Amino acid sequence: MRIPGSLINGTIRVLYENLHIDIMMKLAKMVDEDFDFYKVSGFRESIPVNSQDCASVIVKEMVRQNKFLNLVENMIQISEKGFMGRSYPIKNLYEIIKGLSSLGFIYDQVNQLFFEDAQINASKNWGRLLEDNDYYLALLRLDIVHNTKIVRQNVKEKVDQAYGYFYEMIERKVHHRWGRIWSWEGDGGMAAFFYGHRQTYAVYCALDILQSLFLFNLLRNPLDTDLQIRMAVHAGMQKYSTDQVKWKKSDTAVRVVELESKYCAPNELVISQGVNSTLEKTLSNLFEEKQKASGIFAYKIKLEGP
Repeated sequence: MRIPGSLINGTIRVLYENLHIDIMMKLAKMVDEDFDFYKVSGFRESIPVNSQDCASVIVKEMVRQNKFLNLVENMIQISEKGFMGRSYPIKNLYEIIKGLSSLGFIYDQVNQLFFEDAQINASKNWGRLLEDNDYYLALLRLDIVHNTKIVRQNVKEKVDQAYGYFYEMIERKVHHRWGRIWSWEGDGGMAAFFYGHRQTYAVYCALDILQSLFLFNLLRNPLDTDLQIRMAVHAGMQKYSTDQVKWKKSDTAVRVVELESKYCAPNELVISQGVNSTLEKTLSNLFEEKQKASGIFAYKIKLEGP
């Protein structure tokens, strides 16, 4: 990630104008516990360091380590919550946040992290998740019902067109709820949600897709038959990897596939008990527990043609 010089200099100025050297040093340790100011700067410990030089070394080192976002996130935390029982309001911090916004990053108050703005860029890791690390995510599994039959009974060009239009709709709705599509295999795939209230966003995304299916079949589907879908949402610790084989082995990914394939009827959304327990009552009340599957809740929409 390339940080413009103006943003680097602005951050240096905000630091030395607001924080004492000892707090700046502790801030650097919050970002990198192995940070050694004198080793990085080359200054001798016997020589006094002024605030501006201290701030410059810290900011430039964090940029070098690709930890600039982490630095700003910790600055926000110190400004909002203080540090070690004392208040340290940081003036002009908004200018740094605005500078990151111009680079395509949005600050999420819930997770207290910066993420990519999907309108500018939509990496599968939101620009933040690290390879082979585990994160608490909500996963949305979607599958097109009777895909084999659809492919067999329709001209390939029409199938490709229908599935292409359908994917465009899915991608738009997933990004609208701050999610990312992790995999897509033509007849379905997996979306992940990490931003904000992830379970709620995943459920609203799925409901939005279901509610939009009727109009899609009416106006955008070139096939002779309507598309039907099955969807499931589950949340838990999930490995992030660019290798699909790795992340699909995580318990959360395995479970959401199981929910969709074993317990979900056509044009239905099923959610796990853990997801249901996090939803606001007005949203949770849309779901009913499955009679033959304790702890699994379902919402079904009946789609009727003209």
